Parts: sequence; structure tokens; C-alpha cells
Amino acid sequence: MTYDAQKLLGTLAVAIVLSLPPAACKGHKTLQENEQLKARVAELQKENGQVGNDLETMTAARDALTKENEKLKRRLRP
Repeated sequence: MTYDAQKLLGTLAVAIVLSLPPAACKGHKTLQENEQLKARVAELQKENGQVGNDLETMTAARDALTKENEKLKRRLRP
């Protein structure tokens, strides 16, 4: 192997070693972000369930009020 090839391999080895710690940090950061996103998805799913329940309740109340309104309108007609 020539001196230039050895120098190139040495430089490449140093570059690889120096690039490892930032990659590990990025992996750790990605894992943290992933956990935060999972927690947020769980919160949103819970909120979505509550909104669905609220919608059902409001729909039932609206239907009851509509029926009552129709009864009152019929009573007012001569």
C-alpha cells in the first residue's frame, strides 16, 4: 500500500470515529422526540374520545330540544 493510500485510510478512519458521537446524540434525541410524540398521540386520542362523547351528548340534547320546540309550535297554532 502506498503512503497516499495509507494517509487516505487514516483520514477516513479518523473521520468515521469523529462522526460517531454526534450520530449517537441524534439517535438519543430522536428517541426522546419519539417518546414525546407517542405521549402526545395518546393525549390526542383521549381528547378525541371525550369530544366524541360530548358530541353525542349535545346531539341528544339538540334532538330533545327540537322535539320540544315542535310541540310548543303545535300548541301555539290556532
